[in-house]
Amino acid sequence: MSELADAALISKSGLTRRVDRLAINGWVTRRRCTEDGRVHWATLTPLGIKAFRAAAPGHLRAVAQRFGASLPASEMERITKDLMKIAAANAERPREAI
Repeated sequence: MSELADAALISKSGLTRRVDRLAINGWVTRRRCTEDGRVHWATLTPLGIKAFRAAAPGHLRAVAQRFGASLPASEMERITKDLMKIAAANAERPREAI
């Protein structure tokens, strides 16, 4: 989960607390890697996927209102294209390089 904490730009302990709360709600399961006992995996459960899908539209609306309302459509299109390029480039890079 260290990689997830790094990607989310939060501390490892902060991520652990968040994952613990998600597990209490039944939204994720945690399991230890069989090859490396230091590694833990967090996986969305079907209930977690349902919660994610339920929350996504409201979250996206809130982001659009807070960011999109400040910019004309042409600038939003440009920012969206640029962010998609960044996301695609990062998806292709090995984790160690990020």
